[in-house]
Formats: sequence, C-alpha cells, structure tokens
Amino acid sequence: LIIDDQFFTLAHFLQSKASLAFVMFSEGDTSFTDVFSKMTDYGYCYELLYQESLCIYLNKNNPLASASSITIKDLKTQTFITLHSNELDITLRHYLTFFPKAQVISLPNRNTILAFLRNNTSAFALLSSSTADHDPSIITRSFENDTLTQDIILFHPDERTISPIEKLVVSAIKESI
Repeated sequence: LIIDDQFFTLAHFLQSKASLAFVMFSEGDTSFTDVFSKMTDYGYCYELLYQESLCIYLNKNNPLASASSITIKDLKTQTFITLHSNELDITLRHYLTFFPKAQVISLPNRNTILAFLRNNTSAFALLSSSTADHDPSIITRSFENDTLTQDIILFHPDERTISPIEKLVVSAIKESI
C-alpha cells in the first residue's frame, strides 16, 4: 500500500506496484471516468468508502447569500477560496478550472478560510458540510442540485486476482471506515 498525495493517475499507480489505492475526488470531475474504466481493464475493482457533501460558504452580506441554490455561472464574479498553501485542492480540480488563477486564493486551513470569508463579501469556499460552523457572519448554500460531494474510493484487485491477505486488508479498511 502506497500513500501519496499527488494527483492519482493510472500510470503512477501501475509504476508504484501498489495493490491498493485510495483516491479522493469530486463527483463533478469527469476526468476520473476514464481512470475508472482503465482500472477495471487492469483487473481492479473500486468501492466508495466515504462520501462527504460539500456546500458553498459565503459571507452573509454576499450578494449570492439570498439564493437558495448557486451555479458555477453565479460564482464567476466571486473569488474562489480553497484549501492548501502550496497546491490547489485536487478534489476540487474540476471546479477550479472555471476560474482564472487570479481569482483563486489558496489558504492553509479551514479556520483561515472562514476568517477570510468573514471579512470579504465577494468570495466563496467549497467546504465539507459535515461539521457545522456556528458563525453568524457566514452562511452555507447548496451547489446547483445539492449533489456536490467529495468521495474516497478504494481500488483493489478484483475477485479473480485478489490475494487472501489483500482481502483481509480491504475488509479491515471497510470495517474501520
């Protein structure tokens, strides 16, 4: 098992000679469809281990705050605040492509993002809705059809090639999630 925070590619996985892969992605990123089909061609199955809903965080005085649902088009005038100080959040890579680099600010953690939003009425962040933030100056809104998720997928050998040890590891991982 190799844990690597680089963007997942089939070539990287095959070169690493790993048996299992954990991949985090946003369901909006259609580029993974090709990776998933190629992984099955190489004898790997995939299973959803965890799915987390994301929503839009805004300053309560942001012009979009009164909308019940927001689209990418609505966000075009906003600054996109994302996680990570050195690289953009790869799980939101698909959505980041809609914004010029000058319109994206990368901050190191959730608290810093929330502090930025408290003082800025023309910015938004896509963050997990799993932990409620009780800050009256920040509100959340759904994204389009409320379907944006961040998923963790496990790739493992299919039933024809999985070893007994790999089966035990996969089972233990699924039980602990």
